Amino acid sequence: MSNQCIYCKNEINTDSRSREHTFPRSFGCPDDWILRCVCKFCNNKFGRLEQWLAYDSAEGLYRLTTLGSRSSSVVSPRRLRLTIPNEERFSHLKGAVVHIDSSLPEQILLPAQVGFLNESGIREFFTEAEIESDYFKAKIDSLKKENVMIFALEQEDFKRLSGLLVCKSILPEFNTKREESIEMQSLLNEDSELIMDVKATIDRDIKRVYAKIALNYVAKIEGPDFVLDNKFGEIREYINGNTKGDYVKISQGPVFPFETMELRTVSGHFFIFCCDNMNRLMGKVSLFYHRTGLSYDVTLCQKFSKIWCRLAKGHIFNVEHKSFSEITFVPDYRKFLNNRR
Repeated sequence: MSNQCIYCKNEINTDSRSREHTFPRSFGCPDDWILRCVCKFCNNKFGRLEQWLAYDSAEGLYRLTTLGSRSSSVVSPRRLRLTIPNEERFSHLKGAVVHIDSSLPEQILLPAQVGFLNESGIREFFTEAEIESDYFKAKIDSLKKENVMIFALEQEDFKRLSGLLVCKSILPEFNTKREESIEMQSLLNEDSELIMDVKATIDRDIKRVYAKIALNYVAKIEGPDFVLDNKFGEIREYINGNTKGDYVKISQGPVFPFETMELRTVSGHFFIFCCDNMNRLMGKVSLFYHRTGLSYDVTLCQKFSKIWCRLAKGHIFNVEHKSFSEITFVPDYRKFLNNRR
């Protein structure tokens, strides 16, 4: 057990030591896959980042529908955007923003929102929170101010949203007419399903979480003293948000043998580290790989000596069975990390 925190390198004593799951508990990490080399301050500090991953990412959406959530709040993220498909059968609601209830992931909610026609004649919807964003402020000049649609299920929400548009001088005062509430059943297909469009923005905060998971995995396999070496100083600074370097790359292609873009042979999460042909220690992490097809390449160490540890190590976590299996590497398996910049 190390007496230094692997994130800040400060000394840890009995009172300041904390338990850290190798990957977020919200994504199924069992309590026997933990680290005891993290201080309480860092554990609390990074808790916010992990919340964003859990509720504000494509992986977080699959977490809600697969594992559920202990939270009873409605998810209204800024990175993850769910919309009704732009299909004629949805009439004036095509493109509308959808939220989900984290306590009931199968339940969809339509927040109060306003729809503007863009230059292509396609209606773009913005929620009340989005109207306050810098993105909307930059976008508003390109949106038409005629034939604006305000959608709200409650009269109070309708009045507040229309008043906000007038207050911000986005629209002049105008006569409004509230349509009858839309029956949610009318949005569903014959299988009582609504196939939504999903768009996720992967920003620096989400990448920092994946870098943290990759470092945790190495610490779990090789021990905390291994990652406390100064050669891991750059990735440590990146995780702490103290450097602007780009240490995480996103991959969308097949990772494992016999896979295609349409077929994934691995179900669940996976965690890998190995040395590439540029003598870098690389980590590769994916959560719900079989659903998103995304994986994250993390440069853990720029100048790595191959004599330090095994050249390659990996585990797959089966979310359904909550079990780990070790990845058996073949001689050429590490090619998926070679030549990555």
